[in-house]
Amino acid sequence: MNKIIWISLLALLLTIPAKADQLAYISKKQAKKAAKKIRKMDYVYLYCGCCASSPKELVKVKKVDYAFANYENYYEVILTYTDKTGNTVTKAIDLAYVWTNKSNKIRTIGELLKLEHDPCKRLEKVKWNKTN
Repeated sequence: MNKIIWISLLALLLTIPAKADQLAYISKKQAKKAAKKIRKMDYVYLYCGCCASSPKELVKVKKVDYAFANYENYYEVILTYTDKTGNTVTKAIDLAYVWTNKSNKIRTIGELLKLEHDPCKRLEKVKWNKTN
């Protein structure tokens, strides 16, 4: 009985982090499409709705690329942006947690590309400007 409880607990713990990286590693075709779409945007929100305490961060898009993730046949989208303090940051992003306001609808990049994922908690309506 004790063994069953431990195995169940371990299985539960192994599935929790899976939500945090839903669309981080994607196909080359998906990464290419995502990079092309984000390049057309001036600003995006970075917000992890599945994370315990994730702030909404409006960032200015400077450059978008994609690269081999060094794992199996997966690729990552690499975003270079300016944050609210003026720092330039370059990092791989998860398309489930990068948001845009296209056609007056706040959606993830994953949603725009029709990629299956769960944004967990939706990004509420926010003013879409540089002062957020």
